[in-house]
Amino acid sequence: ELSMGYRADMQTRAEFRWEIVTADGSNRLAITDPLAKSTGWSEMTLRFTVPASTDGITLRLTRENCSSAVCTVSGNLWFDDFKLERVS
Repeated sequence: ELSMGYRADMQTRAEFRWEIVTADGSNRLAITDPLAKSTGWSEMTLRFTVPASTDGITLRLTRENCSSAVCTVSGNLWFDDFKLERVS
């Protein structure tokens, strides 16, 4: 389970999401809903399962829904208190 706090005070049409993939990038394990725009702190939790044969994972922030090559983003995006733990 991955959890963190975030603030997303931005002006953009783009959507930002966290994605968890296998270390080799061949398999998506989980993806969040788009981060909600907010000037206050929000909490996000993402549960996922890692296959036994997986040698590691990659956590990446993605930007989606940009309809052209130029996709402007202004403002701030903060993250704090990342926590990655095994749950049963």
